[in-house]
Amino acid sequence: MLKKLLVLSVLSCVIFSFPSKALAQTISNFLNSSFNHLESAIIAEFLNDNFQVNYSLIKPVLIAEKNNQPSPKVIEAIKQDLAKRFDIPLNQIKVKDTIRQTWSDGCLGLAKPDEFCTQALVEGWKIIVSNQQQTWVYRTDNSGSNVRLVTQ
Repeated sequence: MLKKLLVLSVLSCVIFSFPSKALAQTISNFLNSSFNHLESAIIAEFLNDNFQVNYSLIKPVLIAEKNNQPSPKVIEAIKQDLAKRFDIPLNQIKVKDTIRQTWSDGCLGLAKPDEFCTQALVEGWKIIVSNQQQTWVYRTDNSGSNVRLVTQ
């Protein structure tokens, strides 16, 4: 943990010395894939005690989901993807189950042929949705920026 805090300290100094959204996103992705929620809570406290944090740049990273549920942004990304793929009205898509997962790579374990995936653990969700007639399984990262439909 001390090693991770040291890495985080260096990254935080970079964020606050050279604040840019691209840099913050890169660091956010690193933090999302490197720390679990307990560690994130400890890190948030560490940052508050040691830095003037610009949370507008890194806010999605350090705030654990309340009640251990995916954020509304994650659910919305899945519903949008499903509606677009199968022409299903958004109001007919219901979440049946959400399961926290750690995926083996940046492709969430679902690499397409000839697709290169980052080789880092990715915290995210397995989310099961339905329209009462059919059920689909999705894999996502914590932010909902990477959403993949599991195909049989």
